[in-house]
Amino acid sequence: MKTSIIKKYSKNIYYLLGIFAIIVSWLLISKIVNNEGIIPSLSSVFLKLKYLLSKGNTYVMIITTVLKIVLALGISLLVSIIL
Repeated sequence: MKTSIIKKYSKNIYYLLGIFAIIVSWLLISKIVNNEGIIPSLSSVFLKLKYLLSKGNTYVMIITTVLKIVLALGISLLVSIIL
């Protein structure tokens, strides 16, 4: 019974362990380097993200960026079909 549960959730366990490893290594490298310009701390990243998401201009920039990407992909697809 336990082996089937482990097999069933093994991909999720590896996924969560990978995220955990990335966060821990980010925290350790951030402490070792101790320079916010090179590798910022996790707390400063989330504070800046909260600040940026509170501004309405951020969403406009995100939408225009996505539209530019879609336009560029569409043009490249059209050119590749023509060629």
